[in-house]
Amino acid sequence: MIISRSILAFSLLATALLLKFPQTLEVQPLEGLLPDFPSLPDPSNYQTPSPTPALSPSPTDPLNFSLPPQPKTPSNLVQIKTCNGRASRANFRELPTLDSSAILGEIRWGDWVRLKGRVIQADGVIWHEAVAPALILSRRSAAQNQLESGQTGWIADCFVT
Repeated sequence: MIISRSILAFSLLATALLLKFPQTLEVQPLEGLLPDFPSLPDPSNYQTPSPTPALSPSPTDPLNFSLPPQPKTPSNLVQIKTCNGRASRANFRELPTLDSSAILGEIRWGDWVRLKGRVIQADGVIWHEAVAPALILSRRSAAQNQLESGQTGWIADCFVT
């Protein structure tokens, strides 16, 4: 609102000055004012590379980026709760996938995570990007078990909604 009022005031001032002093506005040719730039190559010779996806979704369940925005808590902090009626620890993953090798560690039931706002659906699960507290060891043999606190990763929707 403030910007549009400023633009309006400037426009009115410029119009008033042009009406009062029309002879001061002279259009000068641009020759000699701009430096000579080399000519650019013909863009029709370029080939656009095909984009490569950052994640490898399963062929039966592609990523769906059209999820509605999720309601946010005042600080985006959510507590790990039960998932499908079971109180358990939550796997914290490097990527939004059910692949065990993506598990960075586990979050204890009752601990808090900070949601970052990105939501993705993959492998039949809705995933939330989050920042984790200190992680604990995962019981999965393929897990990475990188237990530093403050890591960004993904957590299944059922633990945070």
